[in-house]
Amino acid sequence: MASLTTPTFIIGLGGIGQKVTFLVANRFENSRWGEVPETMRIRAIDSAPAEAFEIPVSRCRYFTQLGPFDANQTIQNIELFPEINKWWDYPGLTPGFIAMGAGAKRPVGRLVFFREFAKLYGVLKDDFRVPLAETLQQRLIAEGLDRVKIQQPQVYIVGSLAGGTCSGMLIDTAFLIRKLLQDVGYESGGINITAILGLQSVIEVATHDGTLNAARDRRLNAYAAVREIDYLFDGWPQDFQLDYPAPMHSFKPDQPLFNQVYLFTTAQMGGFFFNDQREILTRVAHFIFGQVASETGAVAATILDNRKDAFNPDQRRFGDGLKAIYGAFGVEWLDVPHQYLINRWCTELAERIGALITEFEWGKEPKVNLTQKFRELLSSEMQGYRKALDFLTAGPENIITVDEIAPLTSHLNAIQAAKKGTELNQALHDLDIDLPKLMGRVRSAVSVTASSAEEDDWLISTVQTLFEDRKFRLGGARRVLEEAAAQLRKIGERIDLQLEAIDAVVKKSKGFWGHLNTGPALEWARKKVYQATVQTVQQSVGGRADRLAARCGDSAAGVERLQEQVRRAVENLQHMPRQDVLAATDNWILNQEDIDRALQDNPDEVARGVADHLARTLARELSTATLPQMTIPNLEKNFPYWVEPAIEKAIAPRIKRPADNLERLKRRIASCEPLARIITDGPEFLKIMKSEDKSTPLKIVLTGLGPEERRELDDWATLENQQFGGEKAYEVLGTGESLRDDVLHLTLGWPLRLFDEIRTWDHSFEEIKSTNPALWQTAFILSKQFPDSVTHEIKPMEKTEAERWFGIALALWHLDFKGTSLVFEPAVFPNGGEVDDPNIEARLHKAFTRFRQLGFTWKYERFVKSEERRDSAGFRLKLLEGVQKRQEALETAHQEGQITRDLYQKLFSYYRLAEEYAKRIVIL
Repeated sequence: MASLTTPTFIIGLGGIGQKVTFLVANRFENSRWGEVPETMRIRAIDSAPAEAFEIPVSRCRYFTQLGPFDANQTIQNIELFPEINKWWDYPGLTPGFIAMGAGAKRPVGRLVFFREFAKLYGVLKDDFRVPLAETLQQRLIAEGLDRVKIQQPQVYIVGSLAGGTCSGMLIDTAFLIRKLLQDVGYESGGINITAILGLQSVIEVATHDGTLNAARDRRLNAYAAVREIDYLFDGWPQDFQLDYPAPMHSFKPDQPLFNQVYLFTTAQMGGFFFNDQREILTRVAHFIFGQVASETGAVAATILDNRKDAFNPDQRRFGDGLKAIYGAFGVEWLDVPHQYLINRWCTELAERIGALITEFEWGKEPKVNLTQKFRELLSSEMQGYRKALDFLTAGPENIITVDEIAPLTSHLNAIQAAKKGTELNQALHDLDIDLPKLMGRVRSAVSVTASSAEEDDWLISTVQTLFEDRKFRLGGARRVLEEAAAQLRKIGERIDLQLEAIDAVVKKSKGFWGHLNTGPALEWARKKVYQATVQTVQQSVGGRADRLAARCGDSAAGVERLQEQVRRAVENLQHMPRQDVLAATDNWILNQEDIDRALQDNPDEVARGVADHLARTLARELSTATLPQMTIPNLEKNFPYWVEPAIEKAIAPRIKRPADNLERLKRRIASCEPLARIITDGPEFLKIMKSEDKSTPLKIVLTGLGPEERRELDDWATLENQQFGGEKAYEVLGTGESLRDDVLHLTLGWPLRLFDEIRTWDHSFEEIKSTNPALWQTAFILSKQFPDSVTHEIKPMEKTEAERWFGIALALWHLDFKGTSLVFEPAVFPNGGEVDDPNIEARLHKAFTRFRQLGFTWKYERFVKSEERRDSAGFRLKLLEGVQKRQEALETAHQEGQITRDLYQKLFSYYRLAEEYAKRIVIL
C-alpha cells in the first residue's frame, strides 16, 4: 500500500496525457479508495479543450486548458515577450489562433507554455500546496497516520512525445515542477520526477495515418524530443539559467531533468501489437495507479532504490556514451467481466436500483420530520435562519422562554406583581422602553454570515448529504428542499398583531372595587415582545430568507429533474445493445455461472449495495452541478461505468474464485510484456552493450489469492526463473481487492537506440535533415539555449569513424602521452581525466574505450567541425603538422624498439585516418 502521507502529483500533458490522467482518476474513484486521496493531485493540461473520453469522471475537476490566444499576434510583437524572444527562432512558422491544440508543432507547444505561464504556474502551485495544508495534516494525524512527508514528493508526468503540446511543454514543465515544489516547501533532495512518454505509434493507432505527412511530422517531433531529453541527462552548465515570465522570472534549474523515464508504444516486447488506443492507455493508467496506490508501487520503489544505477547516466553508459537509463513496463490483469455484468445484471437490477436511488428504499419509506432535518442541515454560518424560525414558532405564548428574550422576564414579573393601576402603567412603560435595547440580541442571534455563493454551496452539499442517506436519497432531498423553502418563506411573511395603547390595557386590567387583574396586561406584553421580535427578524434576514427560499424551491425542482435524469440513465441501461462477451472468459476472474448464482441468491442485498455505491458516486459528481439546474454532465453516458464497479463491490463478498483461477493468473503473467519492443540481442545490441549488461526484468504480481495459492504461485515463479536462466525476477504479493489481480512487468536500463521504434526513425530523420532543413529545425526547441542539443546523437558511431576522431585528438595533442598516462585535455574533454597503465598498449585501449563510453566521439566530432568552419585553412595545416610530428615520433620509437609492431600499426592507423580527414578539408 502506498502511503497516504507521500505527496503525489500526476500530471498529464496534451491529449494522451489528458486521457491517461482521467483513467487514473477513474481507477481511484472506482477502487476501494472511492476517490483520489487529498495527498494526491491529478492535473490534465492541454492547449485543446477536454476530449469527450468515455470515462466516468467530472473532467473539470482535473483539467486545465491553456489558451485560447492569438499566437500570431505574439510572434509579430515578440519584442513584447522577452522570455519567448530568447528562444524563438522559427521565421517560417505561423502558429495561428491557439484554441484546439498546438498543431503537432513542438515550438508551438513551448510557446503555449510561455504565453500561458501564469495560469500554469498558478494551477500547479495550488495543487502542490494542498498536501501541505495544516487542516489536512491534522486530519492525517487524527486518522493515526503521520504528517505529509515533505522530503519525498513524487511526480508522474505522462503524455505523448509525438504531438505538439506535450513534446513542446515537457522539458520546461519538468524544470518548473522541480523549482516550484521547492518554493512551496518540499525538500529538494527528495523530489522524484518520473516521465511516462508515449511514442508516435500510440497516436497513429487511433488516427490511422501512418503513411501521411502528419505521421512523418509526429515521428520527427518524437525523435527530436528524445534526443533533447537524452542530451539534458548529461546536465547543463552551473551558470545556466531559465528565464520564465512572471511570477517566476529567472532561476537556475536543479538537476536532473527526470529521475526516471519510461517509454511506451503500441507493440509489446514480445512482438504483439495493440490496435486499440484505449487498451494501451488503460495499461498506462493501471501502471501509474499501481505505483502510487498499491503494494506493487512499494515493491517497485524498493527495487528502484536498490538499483539507482539503472537510472544514473554516469553509471549506465555504453557504446559512444549512450545512456542506458530508460525503462519500459507492461501491465496485465484479471478482473470481473464488466460487459457481462452490464449485459446480465443490469437487465435484472436496473429498475430496482433506479427506484432505490431516486426515491427511498422500497417498502421502507421513512417517516421523518422534514422541518427538523432542514434545521439540522443548516451550516454554522446559516444558523441565524434556524434561530429566526425558533423565534417565529415560539409565538406570543412562549416567546419569553427563548434565551435571547429571557431578560424581559423581570418586566413580566413586575407587570404581574402590580397592585395598583399606577404600578401597572409604570411596568408596561418600562417594558416598552427596554424592548428596543433587547432587540440587539435578537439581531445578533439571527445574523447570517454565509455569502450568497456559500449558500449555493450549502444547497449542493445538502443534496449530496441527503442523497447518500438511505432514509432520503433524491426523493427525500427534494422534499427537504421543498420544506426548507416553505420554512424560509415564513421568515419573510408579515405577521400583523393589533395591540392597544398602554392606557387602554391598564383600564381593561382594572376590575370592580379597584381590584387589579394583570392577565390582559401580561397578554399584551407577550404580544408586544413577539411583535418586536418578528419585526427585528424580518428586518434582519427576511429578504435573505426569501431569496434562499426561492433558491431552495428552484433546487428542489432541479433535484426532480435529476431524478428524471437518473431514471433515463436506468432506462438506457436496460435497453443498451448487448454484446457478445463470452469469448474473453479466460481473462475473467470469475465464472459466468458463479456470477449468475450470486444474482439469483442475493438480488435485494446486491441492489442495495449497488444503490449505496451509486449514490456516493453521484453525490460526488454533484460537486460539478450548477444551481438551479442540478444536473450531472454526461450522466446517461457515464452511468454504465459507474454501475460496473458498484456491482463488483456488491458481489465481492458473495462469490468464491473458480478452481482454475491460479492457472488463469499464470497465463496473464506469461503474457505480460513491456509496451515497447526492445532489441535484446544480435549485432545491433552488441554494438552498444554486452550480454551481461542486459536489464534484469522484474515481474510483480498483486493478487487476492489466498496464502496457499500464493505459495503455489511462488513455487511456479521459482521454476520459471530457473527455466529462463534466473533472469526473470518475481514478487507475489497479497491485496485486499478480492476480485482483481494485477501483474506488472518492469524492465530498466536500456539506451534509446535499442527501442525498436526509435531506431527505425533514424534514416527518415537524416533524410528530412537534408531535404527539408526548415522542417527538421522546427522539430527542436532548445537549439538557441543548447546549440549542441541539435547534433546530439543517440546512436553508436561506427568503430572506424570513432577511430578517426580518436586519431585527430592524438594528432592535435588533445590526447597526450605523459609518462605512464594518457591524458585528456580538460578544456576539450571535461571529466576525461587521465588513463594510467604501465603497459602502453593497455593504456591506449583503455583510453579509446573511455573515449567512446563518455560519448567523446560525437562531442569531439562537433568540436572539430566547428574549428574547421572557423578557419578551414588554418585548421587543415595544424592537423597535418600534428599528424606529421606524431608519425615522426612513432617511426623513431619503432626503430629504437620502444614499441611493439602491433602498437606501431595501431597508432599508425589512427594517424593515417586523421591525415585522410585533413586532406579532405575544403579551404573556404
